[in-house]
Parts: sequence; C-alpha cells; structure tokens
Amino acid sequence: MRFPTFLFALAIGLFCAHAEASEPVRRVIGFDLPHLAIAGTSSNFRPGLIEQGFHLSTPEDGVFVQGPLYNFSPINGGNYARFISGAENLKIVHKDGLPFTPHQVDLAEYSGSRPVTFVGRKADNSTITVSFTLDGQNDGTGPVADFETFVFPASFAEIVELSVPGTIYYLDNLVVTPQGIETPEPAPLTPPLVYDINWNDLPHRLDQPSAIGGQRSPSTSVFGTQYVRSQIGPLTDRPLELGGGEAVYDQFGMILSRKAERYVMEFDMTQLGSSSLAVFMDHSHGLLRTDFNANGGVTFYSGTTNNVFSGSNSNSSYSPRAITHCTMDFDLANRRAQIVINGTKVAEWVMNRLPDLDLRQFRFSLSGADIVGIDNIKISAFGVSPLQVSPSELNFHTVSVGSSQTRSFSVTNISDEDLTITRMTSSSSVFTLETPLPLLIPARESSVLTVKAAPTSGETFSGILDLQAGPHMASLSASVTGFQQILPGNFSLHPSTQVMTERQFVTLTSIYEGTGVSHYEWTLNGTPIPNSRTHNHQITSATLANAGLYQVAAVLINGRRVFSKEANIAVVRHDTINRTIALGGRVELVCTAAGSRLIYEWRRNGELIQTTSGPVSANGSSLVLHPVGLSSEGHYTCNVSIRNFGGSPSASVRGMDANLSVLLPPRILTDKLPHVRVGDYTSFQLRTSSASTFFSASGLPSGIILDPWSGRVFGRPELAITSDPSHPDRATPYRVTFTAYNESGAGPAVELEWWIHPKPQTRNFAGLIDREKLSMDSSGLGGRFTLSITAKGSLTGSMVLAGKSFPVIGSPSYNNDDGALEGELHFNKSAKSGPIFVRIHPDGRVTSGSNPSTPDGVLEGGQILSKAAAKQHQGLYPAALLPEVSQTMLEDEVTIPGGLGYLSFKASATGTVTYSGRLGDGTQVTGSHPLIIHPEDPEAARLPIYLMPQAQRSFFSGWVSYAKAQVDGNLEWAKQPHVKNTTYREGFLLQSLQVIGSRHVAPAPGQTLMNLGDTVHHLELSSPGLPGPVTKTLQVQPNHRATITGQGAPTGVVMTISPSTSLFSGSYVSGKYRGYPIKATFQGVFVPRLGQGVGTILSLSEESLKLNLTSPTLDVGQVRIFPAK
Repeated sequence: MRFPTFLFALAIGLFCAHAEASEPVRRVIGFDLPHLAIAGTSSNFRPGLIEQGFHLSTPEDGVFVQGPLYNFSPINGGNYARFISGAENLKIVHKDGLPFTPHQVDLAEYSGSRPVTFVGRKADNSTITVSFTLDGQNDGTGPVADFETFVFPASFAEIVELSVPGTIYYLDNLVVTPQGIETPEPAPLTPPLVYDINWNDLPHRLDQPSAIGGQRSPSTSVFGTQYVRSQIGPLTDRPLELGGGEAVYDQFGMILSRKAERYVMEFDMTQLGSSSLAVFMDHSHGLLRTDFNANGGVTFYSGTTNNVFSGSNSNSSYSPRAITHCTMDFDLANRRAQIVINGTKVAEWVMNRLPDLDLRQFRFSLSGADIVGIDNIKISAFGVSPLQVSPSELNFHTVSVGSSQTRSFSVTNISDEDLTITRMTSSSSVFTLETPLPLLIPARESSVLTVKAAPTSGETFSGILDLQAGPHMASLSASVTGFQQILPGNFSLHPSTQVMTERQFVTLTSIYEGTGVSHYEWTLNGTPIPNSRTHNHQITSATLANAGLYQVAAVLINGRRVFSKEANIAVVRHDTINRTIALGGRVELVCTAAGSRLIYEWRRNGELIQTTSGPVSANGSSLVLHPVGLSSEGHYTCNVSIRNFGGSPSASVRGMDANLSVLLPPRILTDKLPHVRVGDYTSFQLRTSSASTFFSASGLPSGIILDPWSGRVFGRPELAITSDPSHPDRATPYRVTFTAYNESGAGPAVELEWWIHPKPQTRNFAGLIDREKLSMDSSGLGGRFTLSITAKGSLTGSMVLAGKSFPVIGSPSYNNDDGALEGELHFNKSAKSGPIFVRIHPDGRVTSGSNPSTPDGVLEGGQILSKAAAKQHQGLYPAALLPEVSQTMLEDEVTIPGGLGYLSFKASATGTVTYSGRLGDGTQVTGSHPLIIHPEDPEAARLPIYLMPQAQRSFFSGWVSYAKAQVDGNLEWAKQPHVKNTTYREGFLLQSLQVIGSRHVAPAPGQTLMNLGDTVHHLELSSPGLPGPVTKTLQVQPNHRATITGQGAPTGVVMTISPSTSLFSGSYVSGKYRGYPIKATFQGVFVPRLGQGVGTILSLSEESLKLNLTSPTLDVGQVRIFPAK
C-alpha cells in the first residue's frame, strides 16, 4: 500500500548514491512502485523481486503482488504480497548481503485466525523467532480494518535474513533499516527507453539463471528457468536460453503499464528446433500473441477476452536458425501495430478503439524441448506523460534540524488539454508539497509549486516526488542535509578482528555514539582508504593486499577526530591440492596468508601435527615431508587464525586442503602377449599399476622393439622357436621379461610367454561332422570334412554331407588366450548355410564354436599324422564289431541283424588305413582314410570312419583309436527302411558298435593262429533257419585245415582259415525247399584280444521262397568260435 509519509521511503536510488550518510534510513517495502502492479491487477515475480534494495523470493512460485482483486480481498490502500499454496518459505535478504533490522510489518489473514512466524538469521547463523497471531478479521470492502501492524522485538536487530516458513497470509509495509554501504543502483535509462537488456554484465552470470528486476533485467521468470549462455547458435554475445533441451514450459516477461501512447520492442533471436517462440502482450483488456514459427512464418492472434485487433496475417518468411532482428511496434494513439523482421515489415494490423488501452507486459514463451536464444531486448515507451518538471532536482543544501526551508519548481503542460494535478506523493516524509491541490494547469502553460524540506536529524535525506494528473505522472528528486549541534561521543561498536578468505565479501562495522559527524575516515596500516567515508567499510572481494590493521575515525564538523580501536584483518588463500608424491622424496606444502600475529594449525586426517622436525615438520606456514613414506599418504589441512592481544586465537579459516598419495614403483599388469606369426606386424601397450616413466625388457624376439618411454611394444618378429623337428609348424614360446620404473624406482620384473609362430606351412586336417548338430544336415546322416592350411595362412577344404561335397574357405587368425587358429569357414552359395566357426588348436585338434570353453560339437577332428609318427602303427588289425545298445527306428518288436560284424584294418607306413569287412546284416563295407593325431595321447592315433553303405539310406560312422598295437572305438550304424533291402527292410538304428581289435601277428611255422590247433574249439551257429544255437566241434590241423563234426542239423558244415589275414569263411546246408538244399554261408575274423572268432551268417529265407518273392530276402545270423571247456 501507500505507506504513511512519516515512515519514509519508496524509492531509494539517490540515497544509495551518497555513501557519506552517517545513519541508515528506514525503508518501507510496500509493493507500490509502478513496475510492480497497477491497482486492481496482479503480477507474479519469479524467482522473486527486488524492492527498496531487498530481495524477496520463495522456492516455488516467487512473489505474487496484487491489489484488492475481489470484494473479499483485503484492502490496505494499494498493492500487497499474497502468500498462499505454492508460495511457502518466503525469504528476505538485502541485495548486497548487508545486515538489516526489521521494525514492523502489516499482515492480513487469508482465512481464519492463525499465527504467522518470522525467523531471523544472524551473521553467525544463530536464529531468533517471533510469531504474530492475526485476529481473523478480514471483510474486504467492509468497515473492519483488514491489515494489522506488528512490531518486531529488539532481538531482530542486524539480522542477515528474514524468513517466513509458513503460508496463507498477506504481507505489506515491511519497515526495514539496512546497515552498511550499498552498491549504487545503475543509472536510469534515458526516456523513452524503459528496458535495455543484454546479459553481458553483472548482475548476470554465465551459465546461471538470469537476474530479475530493474531496467536491465527481466521483471519476472514466469515459468521454468532461463540461463545465460556464452553462445546459442549464431548468437555469440552471452544470450539468454529458453528451453535448454528440457521438455518444460519456459517463460519470462517485462512489466510495462507506463500509460504510454506507443510501445516499441526490439530484440534478436535464433531458433534451433521445431518449436515456435511465442511473444505474449498482456494489455488492459485481455491478451495478444505473436508466434514466430520454426518454418520462418509469423502468426498473430488477437486477445482472448476482447478482439482488440482486426485484419489478417501477412505473408512473411525468415531464417529461424540465423540471427533474426525483430521490431514490434504498438502505436496505441494511432491504433496501429506492426512487426518488422530484419528491416522488412511482415505484418500490420489495426486496433479497435477501447478505453484506457495500455500494454501491461511483454512475455517471451517457449513450450517444448527445443532451444531458443534471445538477446538485446530494448523496450521504449513514447508519450508517457505531457507534464514536464524544471528543475528536475531540488537541492536544499544544509537546513538546521527542527527548522524548514522551501524551494520552488515549475510544471509545464506541453499538451493541448488542460490538466489538473490532484495528488503529490513523496518517498520521504522530510519533503512535503506546500502548494494546495488540486491545481489546474492549462494547456501549454506552466505553474509554480513549492516544496518544503524539514530534516529530522543531522544526515542527508533524499526523496522522489511524484505528481499525478489523471493518467499522467511527473517526478522530481529532492535532497537536504540536516545540521545538528555537536555532541561529542565515543565508538560503542569497534571494527572487529577477523580472518577471511580471498574473494570473500566482508563489511567492517562501527557505531559512533554522538552527533555532529561530518563523515568517517578509514585507514589501513595508517594509510587513508580512498572513498571510504561511512561508518561501515566494505571489502567486496578480499585479496592478500587487503590484510592489515584497520581503524575508523569519526570526523566531526568542527574537524575533530574520534578514533576506534584497530581491527587486525588477515586474508587467507584457500588452495586445494591433489598430488602424487614419490616414495623417499621431499614435499613442502605452503599455506598462503597475509596479516600479523597469524597462527597456522596443520592436521593430517584430522589429527594435529605438533612435530617441528623429522619426517613430518610443521613450521608456521610450511609443512615439510621428508623422506616420503607410505604413512605420508593422507588429507592435510591448514587452518589460519589470529592471536588476539589477550593470547586467545580468533576464529580460524581453512587455508589448504591437500590430498597426498604416495607413488609406489609400478607393477606390470599385462599378463598375456598376443600370438603373432613371423613377419606379421604387431603393436601393444604395456599396462602398469601406476604412471611409469621408463620401461625395459629382455628376451624380446628379433625384430621387436620396446619404446622405453611409452611402454609401447611393436615390430615384425623375424624368427620363431621350433623345438620339435617333426612338427616345424609348432612353436615354443619366448620368455620375455619386462620391468617398469617411475620416480619411486623399479617395479617387480614380470616374465611372460610370447608365442611367435612360424610362417604358415601346409598342414592337413580331417574329421567328422556331427549329424545332430549341423543345422544344414536335414538328412540326419552326418558327414566328414577335410581342411588344409595353405602357405598363405588361409583354410581350404570340403564338407561331405549325406553324400554331397561342399567346398569351404576361411581366413583364420591366432587367439591370444590359447594360440589357436580360429575363424569362420564359409560355404559356397549352393550349401545355403551360414558359416561355421572353426578352431585349430596348437596340439592339432579341430573343434568348432566361437567360445573355446564350450565348443558346439559340429566338427571334431585333428591334424593328419606325419609319416614318421604313423610308421609305428603300420600293420594289420582284425577287429570285431560288437553291438552295445540297440534301438529300432520303428516298432520295438522289429528285430535287428543277428550277425556279429567285423573289420580288418590295414595301416600303411604312410599312415593311410584301408579297411574292409562285413556288418551285422551281411553288408560288405570298405574304405580308407589317413590317421590323425590323438587329442590325449601323442603316441596314439585316431581314424575317422564315415561310410554310406546303402547310398544315402544308411551311414556307418565313428572313431577308432590306435594305441599300443590295439584298436578300439565306437561306431554308429543306422539303416533306413527300404523295400529293396535284402535284410531288415524295416530298418533300424544301432546306436553303437564297439570296435575291439589288435595288431595281427602271423603264427610261427608249426603253430596255428590263436593256438587253434592246441585245443578243441566250438563252432556256434545261430540263424533263423536253425532250431536254435547249434554247436559243432571244430578241430584245426597245423596246416590250418578245419574239421567240423557234430550230430544234427545243419549238415555239410565246412570252413577255411586264412592265417595271414586272420579271416575265416564257411558254409552249411540249412534246409531244403522242393527237394533242393538251402545253402548258408558265413564269414568272420579271429580276434586274439577276445580269444574268439566272430562273424555273420547269411542264408536265403525259407519263408520268402515259399511266398515265391521275386527278390527273396536273406536271414542273418551270427557265428562264434571259442575254446571248448
């Protein structure tokens, strides 16, 4: 509201410019300055507002200023602040951080009787509290006084912050007195300019929210937070950022309400996204809006409550991402508005006539996550008032306290209409208007008015006088210095000794009890401080040069000086250090401070350091560590205080925070070296536990270089170590020793294996393909593969699947973990399959799968045995094929072949094995394949077997191992159903055939194979054509002639034995059909490891003969030869 004149204060600017005022002046925060709100309206200021030199703010919604908007709104003669939901925790501080004293405040309840609590915070962070309980009376336009005045207790003197933690109240007329010298307010802008905003200078700070208030900052941040940036797109001179990449509603505004005839706003902008920039123009009858679209168009919208403008948008276009200079011209007198972009008029409208039309506020608004930059806002108000005042300033000079003096000034009406001055308001009760009002000033004429100045104390008073004639205003300033009789006194408050940090803001305060003070003089170390003429002295940003002995003198008007006590001021530079120090070295920490009688307190990890010599010595501002040990690590601090004259220290200030860590000799962390082939380039960096300054190595392969300063190892190895002549493709690792050094010495030496592989040599590999794990093998028959490493290091070979051969190629590389060659094998397009990841291990094994620890099992094989290694396995190996587990492919009752199969393996001196024999159903099988290495026994070998005896209708596959003159293995045998099968047309799956055999040794002269001639043997025949297992007696002569005797069927049993091959064969008559004998044959092999002979019987099926089948089937049986008990 408009506060009673005897309590001073609306505008304070001129007071702040006079630093010599001896006593602070009370001020009233009454929310009635023109830029805050027009009576009957409201304004919201985010994050707060500055009035009378004080900053008012709330964390959420800022400060809401209003008049009596509604019939039930409280009335206090003007505007006031409202604090309801969302406006909790009001905080009031001086804009310069000065202490102040609150005296009284007007409060009104929002609803009901409730206390309003005020909290004052002192400079030492102690707090005081007072609660004012409202009477609950608030009737708006009724007769009851809505606001109550409350007086703060004396304990609230010289606080630095006043806060209200609650809400639900109205506040007005807060009377405060600041203590100290304020920074001068910026000079007012020259009319018609009312705002000139860029963000280059203080109070705006880079990468901080925009300052609020005054003519050089926005009035309010309505929504969001707008930051000052160094550059936004082409705007490079610290523009303001809207949006900032956050999906929020961002808005700020400049309040006008100047009753001007014309408003012109200019600004620069750039748009970096797809969102439109909106400019809102609040007027006295509603709302206007202009959108600057991201496509370069401009759209104008009329008000939401009254259609103020008529007309249509014009075509317009601009480049949003460039710098766009925009001028918005609102000529209220001539009822026209236009928008000019980059010097070109893009839109123009005509205003409808409305009474008292005025623009209240310009608002910039952005919705969305894009970024818009704004800079160089200039707003001018033309034709503000037809009243002109001369002179604009009245200086009454010196007037005795208790008396008064008058001065006159003229007011000229430059308009063509008569004007009547109805009211004069003064910001200071010292100045009053003596001329009676109302006063008519005819058009184009002048009148003389008289102002009286009556100072109330011996200080300088300043004030602003506002004249009002209808909607028009005119102002002038006035000043006077009161003359008062000298009453000598003394200082009741002396400047205090204290320690401060660099760049700290400090006010040295004194209080002189007496009158007749002309001014004050401050000295530093006896030297006068220029321009320091008040009872307070401010150090705005302390430096080391500000340290020393300060003293203030009250200079009386008769020239006498009264001196205060000296204040010892010390300035400390706070340093933060993070340093790594060498073991055994020397470190000195120095705390930088200026002043006298200083005390330095050094601590390590919070513990006081009291030693002045030895490994840790603290001497004044210096702390020395020598020699540095492991215990030297820690957090070191230095606090600085002043020793008072009584001996006790002052409060201390932190001068240093140092974090020291001890540098240990570096450890080599590299634990594996890359596998490299001779002639290939390699490069890697040695990793260490800490920063290293030097590296050394021993045992490096020829052609490899170590950079001793960086730890980089690089080059092309020239030679591989091959210790096994039989395997020139296999390398032996180098033993390389690395050592790292730093300021603390050498770290531990680390010896690493380095595999340097010889240049590629042709090597051949072979193996089997798992029938169940290869996705492209839809037949389920499996297959085999062959691979070769070429002299260029590539892989070639073929995959045989279900009788079809597919070529494959690959380009393997070494695995650094185990030295395996690995890479993808690619099929040609006809295979319609993706690649297989193959690994060739250093021991010659071949597996598949990209994870070495979990191979996928598609491929299993190895390197083909060298001739030298294969020679030990040369010979003939007869072996039995014994079924282990059987399972039919159809019903369980379908039988499987009853014969016992056999194979005879013949290994040549070159390692190629030729094998032949008969399966349990009588099928003859033959094949050959070179031996490959054994993955577990270097003295052994393996033979992969893969056959398709029935041409894509069966397979015979598995592994046979050669070791210690024996053969062992497990083979899979599957036979698919087929009507043309001579035996077992239903098919079967014999999951496993056990291979058991040994190297054949021909009998010596006079001896028989397997000692057959030494004892009587049994010949056991089992076949479907026989009544059951039939046993005959077998006797073998020295010449291996066999004689078979025994009663009953079958008859005609004969047999021959081949001692050189260990094979036997024979026949018998199994029955008769139509008088003709049915002959059966059998074949087999003697297996010394079993001490038996095993084989298969084949005979025509008598049942098929009776059915007169065109393709008679065969009965299959087994034959066994074993010693008689």
